[in-house]
Amino acid sequence: MVKIRQMSKYTIYTVFDVQSNDRLRSLPYLLEFVKTAASYEFNFSMDSRSKNKPDLDTALEIVTQNRNRAIENHRVSDILHFENEDLYLSTSFEIANWNLFVITVSSNCFPREKTRRLKAVRSFVRFCEVAYNIFAPDYGYGLTNPELQPIAPLNLQVVPDTIFDLNFFGPEMTKRIGKEKLSACPTWRTVNFDDGGSLLELSEDPVEQPGDFRDNYIKTANILGINKTQLGV
Repeated sequence: MVKIRQMSKYTIYTVFDVQSNDRLRSLPYLLEFVKTAASYEFNFSMDSRSKNKPDLDTALEIVTQNRNRAIENHRVSDILHFENEDLYLSTSFEIANWNLFVITVSSNCFPREKTRRLKAVRSFVRFCEVAYNIFAPDYGYGLTNPELQPIAPLNLQVVPDTIFDLNFFGPEMTKRIGKEKLSACPTWRTVNFDDGGSLLELSEDPVEQPGDFRDNYIKTANILGINKTQLGV
């Protein structure tokens, strides 16, 4: 992501690939996601940076109507917006084949002042973890951009070819790679999810200073037998 990070403003993507369950097409899971996000103060909004913040019951009604309308009209995706202090997040659910959902946020949402920026990064990762726990993806990766990594379903039977700032491994991929091998990877933070999956978070400050944790990327790629990292090393 080196080239993208050099831009003054860019869109940050975290991509989740769901091929082993039908949760993305299930309205109850979608509503549970909205409710759980709200419990962490990620409030549903009508559109990006909207001043119109409906209460939770109204939000659930709107989400239900939007999902049904998206399916009826054969839209490519169903997009929801959320707000939390500095963060304005969009979550896009692919309707074409129900394999992918993508969380996006503008780099402008991460302040230049380091303390506030790191707080915003923590909130962003927490939102991604909520999404992981609700939709149980097989794999997820970020921070990325379509200019660096095509947004498309992957072959989940093989190890990914790139190490990212955020690396979500579902329980089957965790088992295939090996829990001990993943645990041996040097990270800034590792999460072991209740479903048996894992998150390897390699940098405390992936938006501005991922290079400060450069060794984490290189050593993790070596341990997992992966050829490249998003830092280009």
